[in-house]
Amino acid sequence: MAVRLTDAVVGALACPAGVKDTLVFDDALRGFYVRVPAKGAKVFGLQYKVAGQKRRLVIGTWGTELTTAQARKRAEQERGRVRAGGDPVSERKAAVAAQKAERQRVAFTVRIMIDQWSEKHLSQRTADYRSQSEGTLKAAFDKLLDKPAAAITKTDVREALDATAGARGPYAANHLHAAGHACWKFAIGRGEIEVNPWASIPKPTKAVARDRVLSDDEIVAVWKATEGMARTWRNITRLLILTAQRRSEVAGMTWAEVDLERAMWTIPRERAKNNATHLVPLSASALEIIRSQPREKGAIYVFQSRGETSPSGFSKMKARLDDAVGESVAPWVLHDLRRTAATGMQRLGVLPVIIEAVLNHVSGTRTGIVGVYQRHQYEAERRDALDRWSKHVMDLIAAADTGMAGAVPSAKIPATTHRPSPTSLGLRYINEEMLCLAAENPHLRSKALAELRVRTGRVRAADRETEEKRFDRMLRALERNGTNAGRLITAMNERREAVAQWMKAVRRAQSLGVQFDPRLERLNADFEDQSNSIQRRWQALRELTDLLNSENAVPSNLDEVMREIASRATARSR
Repeated sequence: MAVRLTDAVVGALACPAGVKDTLVFDDALRGFYVRVPAKGAKVFGLQYKVAGQKRRLVIGTWGTELTTAQARKRAEQERGRVRAGGDPVSERKAAVAAQKAERQRVAFTVRIMIDQWSEKHLSQRTADYRSQSEGTLKAAFDKLLDKPAAAITKTDVREALDATAGARGPYAANHLHAAGHACWKFAIGRGEIEVNPWASIPKPTKAVARDRVLSDDEIVAVWKATEGMARTWRNITRLLILTAQRRSEVAGMTWAEVDLERAMWTIPRERAKNNATHLVPLSASALEIIRSQPREKGAIYVFQSRGETSPSGFSKMKARLDDAVGESVAPWVLHDLRRTAATGMQRLGVLPVIIEAVLNHVSGTRTGIVGVYQRHQYEAERRDALDRWSKHVMDLIAAADTGMAGAVPSAKIPATTHRPSPTSLGLRYINEEMLCLAAENPHLRSKALAELRVRTGRVRAADRETEEKRFDRMLRALERNGTNAGRLITAMNERREAVAQWMKAVRRAQSLGVQFDPRLERLNADFEDQSNSIQRRWQALRELTDLLNSENAVPSNLDEVMREIASRATARSR
């Protein structure tokens, strides 16, 4: 139906019965029409084609928005755009989409982006890491949280990094850089923004692995300094020393995680940094500390604060602790206690793979094929390692309490009813633990010699000097041989485990019909011979050490010591 559209005609048009609406076209302007619905307002439009496809452009409502003449004039303008190659419908849709995107861009603020990143991307990380990363970003962009995320510029990022570095240090700024880069990258992946302003900005400082390890005297100083602190912080700090676990794990310990009967603390995967459940055997001293904590009815956390949450405020606690220790302890951070415990266990002869298990590290000897196939948890070995470390620490504290600070408890000279010779007295220090300790602590040698001087005051100076030099030579030799043997045994044990897993895989493959070079079996046999040889030499050294600790056999020179070691190793091989 086509007629000359005027206001009078449009006003008289009615929709035929039984249909939803009808289109009435103008007979003068091609494509110009009015839609007449069964109910509602009449709407003008323009119909045209682009590349053979029909398009209908809405112009406006008759009466309330436009008269027929106004609608005709606008339709003529739009038709002119079509003849010029335009597509008003597509252009209008693009404009609407752009407006919608702009509204969304403005609505997608920095605060919303950080919340989404924390909720959707960090959901598998520990609660502490999630809270720390989210808090770091919100603190750095405190004044820009309600600004569109897409509007954040490189200048904003640099200012946030500079402010964080000035207030909290360069490493805190590095953490902000890592969190910010990850957060913006997450938003780009979801199509919320298009540019990452962190991408071309370098980290504020080069990350350097910390190597700070507290000495025995410093451990004693820190332990003693906690005596003046509140019970919660005193016990948390001491457990950090004894358990070698992370501060967030210790502070967040719950009663449900602790089995007092088994002396076992189970850190669930939700709280562990590497997302793996971690078993921490509790030494007698650690267990005593936990038992000393009051357990109120309904309490969740072992170290529960007033707000029924785990304690916070480590920075203030550390500042008070630094004031208490004064200059007796060089600059350190709480995480250094973890490294100190690991180093101490290594000094006590604990194998690296056991230390990594204690720390819940998945690296080094627990990666690769060993990490995939070897699922043994070393529970007994971990308990032994933490018991030995706890005993070492408590012996240090006991020595300090009795005025013998700096002495090595495991190397104490037993009381005797007579005055032994300087040589036999010095050799009492040479036992398995002393060898491991002295390898990492050269100052122990001077302490042993100082003890000799005190106890042999009546010996002539020339004789004492001769004996001290002899003792020093023998101690160095035994340390060198003991340390080398210990390292070899550690390496061989690790290699033995790897080879065992490899041979297991080989035999499995052979059972499935896969052929392997028979030289593999010979190589494995050669390895076993080498390993057994080193084990024999180490056992011989330990036996000789025990012999030297007695007063019945004191070798006259170093050559005799080394000959005896070789002799015993040869005899054991037969």
